[in-house]
This record gives sequence, C-alpha cells and structure tokens, in this order.
Amino acid sequence: MGDGDDDHHQLHEEEEFDILTKTGLKTGFSKPRSAVHRDGDYHRAVHVWIFAESTQQLLLQKRADFKDSWPGLWDISNAGHVSAGDTSLITARRELQEELGVTLPNDAFELLFVFLQEWSCLDENEAFLTTADSAVRLLPEATKQVAGWKGVEYKAAFPILKPPGASFNPPDMDKMVSVFFWL
Repeated sequence: MGDGDDDHHQLHEEEEFDILTKTGLKTGFSKPRSAVHRDGDYHRAVHVWIFAESTQQLLLQKRADFKDSWPGLWDISNAGHVSAGDTSLITARRELQEELGVTLPNDAFELLFVFLQEWSCLDENEAFLTTADSAVRLLPEATKQVAGWKGVEYKAAFPILKPPGASFNPPDMDKMVSVFFWL
C-alpha cells in the first residue's frame, strides 16, 4: 500500500489525512499521518484492483520490506491513503503512478465497493477496478515501493484479499464483485 513510509516522504513535509467520523464523514480537521495512526483516527484509503482481461488474472504486488505495515507481504494491485483535501479518485491515480508507474484517465477507474477495516485505527477503503492490463509496466523508479508483482486467477485470489476484521459495504460485495468479473 502507498503508506508514505518511503524516502520520498521523509524528505518532504509529512502527509496530512482528513479525519473522519465513524460513519465516514469529514470532521473538518486533518492531522499528520503519524498522528492519525498513533491516535487511531478514522481516515480514508483507496485500493486499485488491476484485472488483466487478456489473462483473466488479478495483479498482486509484493510490498517492499521497508514498509511500516505488512512489509514483504502480497497485497492488492495498488493502494494508498487519501491526502487531506484529495478525492479517492485523485489518490487512486496518484498511487498507481507512484507505485507502478502507470498513468490512467479518470474514466479507466470503476468504483467497486467500500469496506471498513479496523486495526490500530480505522480505514474507510474505496476499492476501484481497472482493466488496463496493457498499460501495466513497472518502471525502475516506481518499483522501490514494490518488491515484486504477479498475476493470480481472480477466483483463487479473492478469498485471501479480504483483510482480517474487514466489514464490507455492501455486505454481499463478493457476489457484486463477481458480476464485474463475469463469474
């Protein structure tokens, strides 16, 4: 996930996140990333699922070992926190460029579902789908945040992608997502 825990963010001012209510509404306040995670504040994140129509596979990334959450583990194609004042779509496009070196237009993203994930804080995650597999080419400068990537059959990947403790909106989102993948 684009956690902002790389050298780029250490050289610049710490990223700020909008603080949300338990129902996902903005409170009008923002805080630095480290304070949000330390204090357990509600905030927003995005996930981008890249589905390769040509191979019928979902692209997974292996997180770099230096990441502060889930280092060295396999994760969804791309993810990151929404910076204060940004929209989820702006963040999805930015994180895809930063982590995978891929630039796609707004209309290449389709909102799939929203899910809440509670761990040391609460992330309200918006999951987007793109089928732009021909555009995916990891660039050397983009790969410092990603240790590797692979495609896996969607049906095999989905059970391992539901984060522990996650609740989905809608609750039957696995059925809804199946429609998008023509299963």
